[in-house]
Amino acid sequence: MKRFKTATIILVALAAAMILSVGTGSAIAYFTTYAVSEGGKEINFSHREELREDVTGTAKTITITNNENSQPVFVRARAFTGSVYTLTVSGENWTPGSDGWYYYADPLNGGESTKTPLNAVLSDIPEEDL
Repeated sequence: MKRFKTATIILVALAAAMILSVGTGSAIAYFTTYAVSEGGKEINFSHREELREDVTGTAKTITITNNENSQPVFVRARAFTGSVYTLTVSGENWTPGSDGWYYYADPLNGGESTKTPLNAVLSDIPEEDL
């Protein structure tokens, strides 16, 4: 008889816990989705840079300038061509990455430009293509 009473009490307690837990999800959702606040502040996560390309014959000189109001940024550039021509890319303070991009050594503060340009030169161009 004592076993029956203990088992009944445990079952009733479990049933009550299950019934009470049914409404818990919506109550927790209410407290996590509603909040009162005042005021506001616009946040801008973007930056802009200006790319300047000077072309002379089969050579291109690339200079990158960071927006004046921007935070310091690291810059990278990529030059590519078809498989018919040979492309040589070089520049002081520019390091080629294994992913095909060239990375500038120093971050550019707002309003600064790359001190040395990235140079891309095409070679092995047939006379008829010039």
